[in-house]
Amino acid sequence: MRLPQVDFLGRKVSRLIVGSNPFSGSSYLSPQADEEMHDYYTANRIAKTLMHAQEVGYTASILFADSLMLRMLREYRQMGGSMGFIAQVAEFPLPPVMKGHPWTMYFQGGLIDHYIKNGQEQKVIDKIKQMKDCGIYAGIASHKTENLVMAEERNWDADFYMASLHRKPDDHVSSAISGITDAGKENPFIEGTRPVSLEFIKQCSKPCIAYKIFRGGYLARQTPQMLRDALEEVYTNIKPTDIATVGIFQKYKDQLQENSDLVCDILKNNV
Repeated sequence: MRLPQVDFLGRKVSRLIVGSNPFSGSSYLSPQADEEMHDYYTANRIAKTLMHAQEVGYTASILFADSLMLRMLREYRQMGGSMGFIAQVAEFPLPPVMKGHPWTMYFQGGLIDHYIKNGQEQKVIDKIKQMKDCGIYAGIASHKTENLVMAEERNWDADFYMASLHRKPDDHVSSAISGITDAGKENPFIEGTRPVSLEFIKQCSKPCIAYKIFRGGYLARQTPQMLRDALEEVYTNIKPTDIATVGIFQKYKDQLQENSDLVCDILKNNV
């Protein structure tokens, strides 16, 4: 079976798309796991992983739009790759990102959480405008549902939302601000926040992408039934036109195919 597709911001997009944190060596499991991902995911191997994702039926991938990923994207396309590119952007110039021809882009969740916590909402509003001025749909991400609620209620003009199913502690500082990654910390996410995020996605009139479905990789180390339950909960509760993203680590097994098979089975009865 092929992954079902929906219209997402005017494009046919598979209901599960490829996440990017493992490509950047962000495991949220341990420093050793981070290093293993860095060693495994060379630019060439990332490009080949995306080619396999395309063959399985994924139609898009989220990528952190730094210079290394943009160069990798060129290699992927030279291989014949045709999946769409959703750019995660931070505080760097956008013209180089646009050279990668992204379908859309969104502002990094950790930065948004930091700015809102420190009363700098205008920086988020300005970034949304900068992205839209590129002639592209613009979204924002957050690990805190209340930040997305604020953006929607105050009409910050985002076209879509990236909603994390797990939040980070209130004292968390984005690595984009501190320069210190927390990816190697032992799963720095708070439990019990999934229902709140899923309710926002369901009620929100704008398109949404659910992320941190496996709690930063934690559930991927548990039983197959836990993986299925996590995915089934998501697709039962998000809107039929929403999508989800999951990062993958292909070193030991074909997680791309495994996750695709689970989603296809879950959605075969149009859940």
